Amino acid sequence: MTILAKYAKDEFTASIIEGHNKDERFKVNDGLILYKERIFLASGSKMKEKILTAMHDAPLARHPRLLKTYKAVRERFAWRGIKEDVYKHVKECVKCQENKTKNVFPPNSLQTLSIPK
Repeated sequence: MTILAKYAKDEFTASIIEGHNKDERFKVNDGLILYKERIFLASGSKMKEKILTAMHDAPLARHPRLLKTYKAVRERFAWRGIKEDVYKHVKECVKCQENKTKNVFPPNSLQTLSIPK
């Protein structure tokens, strides 16, 4: 399903297209909703997962961390709950979990206690 078809099924985006939402940050350009010059996606859109995969999992992206992925997605797209969706995608990435470095000190070697007299 395309982005434009998903707009019609979502109540919020339908109100923007019909002109009921008077928020100046939203603009409609050839049927595409722009939020602060970024493409706005409707809730429940399948494009979100494709975008997150392209920005994080693609070979050229090289699995960047949370903040870098968030900034890459945010500069081109917008939707409600974008930060949570990016966080969930990066947190559940199998390759990132396999290659993740630990940020804790390694435990010291055990030392035997002296026997009290």
